[in-house]
Amino acid sequence: MNIYPIQPPADVPEYAWPAWFDCLLWALYEPEIRDRFTADSGMSYSPPKSKLEAMIDEASGFDPAEKFVMAFVPWFNANIWGSWNEEKAVQQKQNNQN
Repeated sequence: MNIYPIQPPADVPEYAWPAWFDCLLWALYEPEIRDRFTADSGMSYSPPKSKLEAMIDEASGFDPAEKFVMAFVPWFNANIWGSWNEEKAVQQKQNNQN
Protein backbone atom coordinates (compact mmCIF):
# COMPACT_ATOMS: atom_id res chain seq x y z
CA MET A 1 0.00 0.00 0.00
CA ASN A 2 1.31 3.40 -0.96
CA ILE A 3 0.61 6.22 1.47
CA TYR A 4 2.35 8.87 -0.61
CA PRO A 5 0.36 10.55 -3.39
CA ILE A 6 3.53 11.55 -5.23
CA GLN A 7 6.03 8.87 -6.15
CA PRO A 8 9.19 8.61 -8.20
CA PRO A 9 9.17 6.50 -11.35
CA ALA A 10 8.85 2.78 -10.74
CA ASP A 11 12.46 2.10 -11.80
CA VAL A 12 13.93 4.31 -9.05
CA PRO A 13 15.08 2.16 -6.10
CA GLU A 14 13.79 3.16 -2.66
CA TYR A 15 17.24 4.27 -1.49
CA ALA A 16 17.23 6.91 -4.25
CA TRP A 17 13.79 8.35 -3.43
CA PRO A 18 15.24 11.16 -1.29
CA ALA A 19 17.40 12.28 -4.23
CA TRP A 20 14.39 12.20 -6.54
CA PHE A 21 12.28 14.17 -4.07
CA ASP A 22 15.03 16.78 -3.52
CA CYS A 23 15.38 17.21 -7.28
CA LEU A 24 11.59 17.57 -7.60
CA LEU A 25 11.50 20.28 -4.93
CA TRP A 26 14.38 22.09 -6.60
CA ALA A 27 12.56 21.95 -9.95
CA LEU A 28 9.32 23.27 -8.45
CA TYR A 29 11.13 26.35 -7.13
CA GLU A 30 13.19 26.94 -10.28
CA PRO A 31 11.43 29.62 -12.41
CA GLU A 32 12.98 28.48 -15.70
CA ILE A 33 11.79 24.91 -15.18
CA ARG A 34 8.29 26.02 -14.20
CA ASP A 35 8.25 28.22 -17.34
CA ARG A 36 9.22 25.20 -19.48
CA PHE A 37 6.44 23.16 -17.88
CA THR A 38 3.93 25.94 -18.52
CA ALA A 39 5.07 26.24 -22.14
CA ASP A 40 4.76 22.48 -22.66
CA SER A 41 1.51 21.93 -20.76
CA GLY A 42 -0.25 25.29 -20.84
CA MET A 43 -0.74 24.91 -17.08
CA SER A 44 0.51 27.32 -14.46
CA TYR A 45 -0.06 27.87 -10.78
CA SER A 46 -1.04 31.01 -8.99
CA PRO A 47 -2.32 31.04 -5.43
CA PRO A 48 -5.82 32.34 -4.72
CA LYS A 49 -5.94 36.12 -5.14
CA SER A 50 -8.23 36.69 -2.19
CA LYS A 51 -9.49 35.06 0.96
CA LEU A 52 -12.83 34.57 -0.78
CA GLU A 53 -11.16 32.58 -3.60
CA ALA A 54 -9.30 30.50 -1.01
CA MET A 55 -12.52 29.83 0.88
CA ILE A 56 -14.33 28.82 -2.32
CA ASP A 57 -11.49 26.45 -3.25
CA GLU A 58 -11.53 24.95 0.24
CA ALA A 59 -15.31 24.55 0.32
CA SER A 60 -15.37 22.90 -3.09
CA GLY A 61 -12.40 20.65 -2.34
CA PHE A 62 -10.42 22.15 -5.21
CA ASP A 63 -6.72 22.57 -4.54
CA PRO A 64 -4.98 24.41 -7.40
CA ALA A 65 -1.54 23.65 -5.95
CA GLU A 66 -2.29 19.92 -5.84
CA LYS A 67 -3.62 19.99 -9.40
CA PHE A 68 -0.45 21.75 -10.56
CA VAL A 69 1.90 19.38 -8.71
CA MET A 70 0.08 16.25 -9.87
CA ALA A 71 0.48 17.42 -13.48
CA PHE A 72 4.05 18.62 -12.92
CA VAL A 73 5.40 15.32 -11.52
CA PRO A 74 4.94 13.19 -14.67
CA TRP A 75 6.37 16.02 -16.79
CA PHE A 76 9.30 16.34 -14.37
CA ASN A 77 9.95 12.59 -14.50
CA ALA A 78 10.02 12.61 -18.30
CA ASN A 79 11.86 15.90 -18.90
CA ILE A 80 14.10 16.53 -15.91
CA TRP A 81 14.68 13.33 -13.94
CA GLY A 82 14.70 10.84 -16.80
CA SER A 83 15.02 7.11 -16.33
CA TRP A 84 16.99 5.59 -13.50
CA ASN A 85 18.11 2.81 -15.84
CA GLU A 86 19.52 5.37 -18.30
CA GLU A 87 21.52 6.94 -15.47
CA LYS A 88 22.78 3.53 -14.44
CA ALA A 89 23.83 2.75 -18.01
CA VAL A 90 25.71 6.05 -18.31
CA GLN A 91 27.50 5.40 -15.00
CA GLN A 92 28.46 1.89 -16.05
CA LYS A 93 29.80 3.21 -19.36
CA GLN A 94 31.86 5.85 -17.55
CA ASN A 95 33.20 3.24 -15.12
CA ASN A 96 34.21 0.97 -18.01
CA GLN A 97 36.12 3.82 -19.68
CA ASN A 98 38.20 4.48 -16.55
